[in-house]
Amino acid sequence: MRRRLASYLLAVTVLIGAAIVAPRAWATPGQTRPGQTVPTPTPKGQPTPVSSSPTARPPAEPSPTLAPGAPSPTPDLTPLAPPADAAGLVFTKEVSRQQVWPGATVRYTLTLNNTGASSARQVVLSDALPPELEPGPILAGAAAWDGRTLRAEAVILPPGGQLVVTFAATVRADVTPGRAVVNRATATAAGDASLSAATTVILPPAELPPTGGKCGLQIADF
Repeated sequence: MRRRLASYLLAVTVLIGAAIVAPRAWATPGQTRPGQTVPTPTPKGQPTPVSSSPTARPPAEPSPTLAPGAPSPTPDLTPLAPPADAAGLVFTKEVSRQQVWPGATVRYTLTLNNTGASSARQVVLSDALPPELEPGPILAGAAAWDGRTLRAEAVILPPGGQLVVTFAATVRADVTPGRAVVNRATATAAGDASLSAATTVILPPAELPPTGGKCGLQIADF
């Protein structure tokens, strides 16, 4: 009886041990028991599979933006200062009388001064007469008439230099009294802006007699 019981216990012990060892021996690729991972072998001669999932990229840095209500950057529009040695030209025009009658003669004087620190070059004075005036004699300065336009030129006008031209013009006899006659002159120099100066003479209405009872003035009357 004792021998049978011992044989029975031995058989049960063997069965229990076999049940514990069997899962390890019979495990196939991909089969695991709880708590254990069994690697799946790669067949020889075949490449190792590569994951097809896309590679993660770092996020792009956002572009700088202005905060709401922030002012936009303003470009620097400060004008450049003129050079210290630039020529400073001052142009003026004068007329001998402010009030004239048809047939009267008036005298105009053009003056260009260089108040800068360098010479002005290729200086040109010009005075195109309006239709109401006729060219007269040139009284002072090196100038000449080109049709109805007076021109005076200077190759160089040094610092402190002055260019002066005086000429006469006659009011046409057929000009209607009671109007204003505007005469404009210009001065130009190489590298400098064009300057202009104008004068105005008034022709009184026809019912007003001229001063001194004359209908015209001569150059000697100035």
